[in-house]
Amino acid sequence: MLPRILKSLFYFIFFVNGILLVICLTARYVNPIIFWWPSAIVLFFKYIAIVNIFFLVLFWLRKRVAMAIIAGLLFIYSLTGIAKVFAFHPFASKSKNSLKLMAYNVESFQWYANANALHKILADIKTENPDILCMEEYYIQEKYRKLAFDTLVKADGYKYYKEYFVETAPPDHKFGLAIFSRYPFTNFTPIPYGIMRTNNGAYYVDVNYKGCKFRLINVHLQSASLREKEYEIPTSEKDLTPFRYELLKMGLVKLRDAFRKRSLQVDEVENIIEKSPGKTIVCGDFNDLALSYAYSKLTTRLDDAYLKAGFGLGSTYAGKIPFLRIDHILASPGMKIEKTYIVRKTGSDHYPLVSYIVPCE
Repeated sequence: MLPRILKSLFYFIFFVNGILLVICLTARYVNPIIFWWPSAIVLFFKYIAIVNIFFLVLFWLRKRVAMAIIAGLLFIYSLTGIAKVFAFHPFASKSKNSLKLMAYNVESFQWYANANALHKILADIKTENPDILCMEEYYIQEKYRKLAFDTLVKADGYKYYKEYFVETAPPDHKFGLAIFSRYPFTNFTPIPYGIMRTNNGAYYVDVNYKGCKFRLINVHLQSASLREKEYEIPTSEKDLTPFRYELLKMGLVKLRDAFRKRSLQVDEVENIIEKSPGKTIVCGDFNDLALSYAYSKLTTRLDDAYLKAGFGLGSTYAGKIPFLRIDHILASPGMKIEKTYIVRKTGSDHYPLVSYIVPCE
């Protein structure tokens, strides 16, 4: 009796995992405004795909032909998702004509927790020496501003720069995005996120790179702003207190609202891309994975630099949740994307993303 129950449970887990895998692979077609939970399931795609491979191998070894075929078909279908989350270009190179672009969520320079974070971040930027630097969660207070400007503008030679603050708190706290460039740009324009309440933002500029003009859009799509206790899974019955339940519920509400807001924000960004007079680069912190609705909308017109010229999973989030590639650089198909990589050191909870791009050939 017990072996039969275990066998039934085993098959039940396989079929549930298969359903979740299909949901992950179709979530990018579902607007979170209508159904948001497929977007949440995408967060576990890598683990769900691995479990399916485990079942495929097990069924094959035990000669369960019908079940192996089902698992095999699911695996073949999952390759469309794996191709979105794993890059296969270990030998990508760069050329002399390429522009070096860095997208870096600097986590407010960790002013609230780590006094040395600003120095670490500025040192990493100096080491990489990008031609254009786009920063999200850019935080400035006057005592930090002088150090940042003296380093980036005077010492590192970023002659052209612009800050865009989406939130200001008294007396002198400012939060938003910034661009620092060695090449001139014009037409700095904020991209409004409608009437929604948010401290995220986006803007675009028109860059002149050695006579080649293109539009650069820097985005910071909606953050969920989860606290650790709001996504910490209870490990014992003792942890299932009413307070913990409320925290988990609050975390799910934050996730839902963030997915929905991003789906609206990406419409605004897509509108700017459609109206762009020429080629376009979009970079920044999307707060969304490569199987998400927001990412998929932007990549219908643009190529993902990391998938074109990177290698590996490309995780850009350095926090406690592993294997999340939520920072992206996208470029128009007419641009030549060269070596793209993650800088595996940071003073932030994000790793910097770097890409070499030839805007005009």
